[in-house]
Amino acid sequence: MIEHRLYVGNLDHGAGATHLRELMQVYGRVTDSVVLQSPGPPKKTFGFVSFADEEACTAARALSGTDDPVYHRRLIVRPATARQTAVALHSTS
Repeated sequence: MIEHRLYVGNLDHGAGATHLRELMQVYGRVTDSVVLQSPGPPKKTFGFVSFADEEACTAARALSGTDDPVYHRRLIVRPATARQTAVALHSTS
């Protein structure tokens, strides 16, 4: 895992970084969140969230397979890979 960073997939197209942060902060202190869209079609919306500590990051993985309470989409939550993180950093710069 890259530090304390998670990949969050299957986000709704209307979801933003603030929504992702609010969704995850119940598990611990979120230090960063970003939401991106893949070039489509079909467009896929996904994000990355970083936590201040490993315990919060591990706890947040419990969201995988549950429905987003606002957008009602089944979330995919897993450790972010080095490649995913590099792509996200490139896309936001």
